[in-house]
Amino acid sequence: MDALMGVAGLVAVSAITPGPNNMVVMRAGGRGGVVGALPAIAGVVLGTAVLLTLLMTSVGVAFAADPRVGTAITRCGGLYLVWLGARLIARSLGRGASGGDTPTRASSDGFIGTFVLQFLNPKSWVTVLTAASAVRSGASAAVAFIQLVVLFTVIPVVCLLLWSTLGSLMSTVLARESFRRAFDAVMGGLLIASAVLLVSGA
Repeated sequence: MDALMGVAGLVAVSAITPGPNNMVVMRAGGRGGVVGALPAIAGVVLGTAVLLTLLMTSVGVAFAADPRVGTAITRCGGLYLVWLGARLIARSLGRGASGGDTPTRASSDGFIGTFVLQFLNPKSWVTVLTAASAVRSGASAAVAFIQLVVLFTVIPVVCLLLWSTLGSLMSTVLARESFRRAFDAVMGGLLIASAVLLVSGA
């Protein structure tokens, strides 16, 4: 139980603190409200569940045994975040998709975009791997898996709904073209900054 509570705390801190997932979901909330951000939130949760399934198998053993795997994931994740950031900045300059697109499309802030992000986000890998190691040490594999699925579903959904609500509260301001472009530029810059920090620490 102590290990489970510790993991719950880890998941909560990871889910509520600023990171790529939160930025993307907040942007989706700003563009389409809480309902519009639901596909992005679903992508995060389902992507994490698939990642958890992989890390509870031999893939997790390989990840822990060979540091090069972690480095490769960090670099790929950094490149993906740079791509997302550059895409937002390009959109803010009027060179990306039109301002009328919605988060439900297969965009960076839609279901597919956030689903893919989980496999390229080192923060997701480290959090899931740490949680899996802590819970698995005190329970059978099946029980540990069920416990982690519940934790990585309920806690992130609550936290991401809060971030999407924050974005939704900004929707009135973001309805103005100038503010929307500025917001996209800032979000893009923060994603690129996150990428630089992740890669520099690898």
